[in-house]
Amino acid sequence: MPICIHCTTPIESLYMRYGRDHIVLSPCTSATCSPSTSSTAALTGSNVVLADEYLEHDLPIVVIDLILAKPAAYRHLLFNRSSIFAPPSPPQPFKSKERGSDRRNEWYGGELWTLLKRFLALSLVDAYIRWFYLCVQPPSNFPANTISSAVVGAERLSTKVTMWLQDQLPMQAGIFFPSSFTPRATNAVSSTGWLGEGEKAIGTVCSTTPLWLAKNVQEGARSGGEMLPSLVSYVNVLLLTLVEGGALQICVGLLTWVAVRRLLAAQRGQQRPSASSTLGKRERSMKDSSDSSTVVNPGVLRNRLPSASPTPQTHTQPHHTPETTPQTRFNIPFDPLLGCKALLLSQLSPLILLTFVLLWSSKFPHSHSLNSSFDHLNSSHRGAGGSDRGWTVWIIRTFLASLNAGVAIGSVLPRSNNARDGKQARGNEVWWPPLILGAGWTVQAAVSRALYSWLS
Repeated sequence: MPICIHCTTPIESLYMRYGRDHIVLSPCTSATCSPSTSSTAALTGSNVVLADEYLEHDLPIVVIDLILAKPAAYRHLLFNRSSIFAPPSPPQPFKSKERGSDRRNEWYGGELWTLLKRFLALSLVDAYIRWFYLCVQPPSNFPANTISSAVVGAERLSTKVTMWLQDQLPMQAGIFFPSSFTPRATNAVSSTGWLGEGEKAIGTVCSTTPLWLAKNVQEGARSGGEMLPSLVSYVNVLLLTLVEGGALQICVGLLTWVAVRRLLAAQRGQQRPSASSTLGKRERSMKDSSDSSTVVNPGVLRNRLPSASPTPQTHTQPHHTPETTPQTRFNIPFDPLLGCKALLLSQLSPLILLTFVLLWSSKFPHSHSLNSSFDHLNSSHRGAGGSDRGWTVWIIRTFLASLNAGVAIGSVLPRSNNARDGKQARGNEVWWPPLILGAGWTVQAAVSRALYSWLS
């Protein structure tokens, strides 16, 4: 069921068709998006808040807002645009339980298969970027005398600080920073390439032998074999990317499912006292009205016609919708795969920017060792260029990827739109995304470290 991208209230339809070429977007009629209380209406200067204005724009506009980490763009792609991530048709209840369970399992199987294909597609791109920076064009380790002779004064200090940070920080990590398979300037030893002490795992990954033959690769590496970028090394990086990304996806998906269940359980617990108090007030008001109706004017009884037969008066309680319903308190529909979909969608914008950086600054190929024929000026410029590229990639993979992941997870968690819930419920909703992502990154770092130790 589609939702409003501003307040997450479910709506029947996103647009109304009045003719062949006359389509009008549906407005959101919830109290949160009312013109008097909505900030969206105040910004746009309109008296009507549309449920999803992204329907008027093409996909590039949505992708730009996705890069800007707007929650409305994530809700549009996850719930309202069926051609991207939103399911085309949710599982409907059936008369037969066995048939209904089979259809529901078939639907979830199709959703899981689609999610796996998209995860593989993004992993192929991410693995190519990591393979290029790890095996094809790693950062060069420049001697200290080259840097000291090329720059002087304050520039020398800033260059030393930059090179030290580049040695310590994983500049080209995975899609998120907790990955042990990262190229650093200390990895590129002048004589044996990646075969420095403690970097045998990097040499194993960038070798021309498959990853599952790690022992043979390490024996060949000890004998001084040359490691060249090849399709086999790309497959090795792809396997590492799939394992690390799969651990992150599974952990975040399970924790998001637990968070949704906890928030919905808290919503039900808060709804029962409010519903009972509302029912008690309604019963007291009905009792007062019935007591007042028992006082009858005697003149009316004397003027009643004799032929009028008394008819029993039935008091039927009118249908009344409670003020606090699940649609107005927590409006996100429940989907077990929603956390994985959101995390996968958050990886799209960092990969787009990383691809632009790769196309802008790549030089294919260049040697692992520093050519002595280069003069000091060219060496300093090359070192500065590699450092700037490393900082750019590191910022995209850490800050931008983390920001998009937090916004994506927060956009799929149940959101409270009722003022009765108070600051405590809203505070719990705010703390769930960083806790989920922190646990997911911890699991990813542990898996990556285990692989690194095994290959070393």
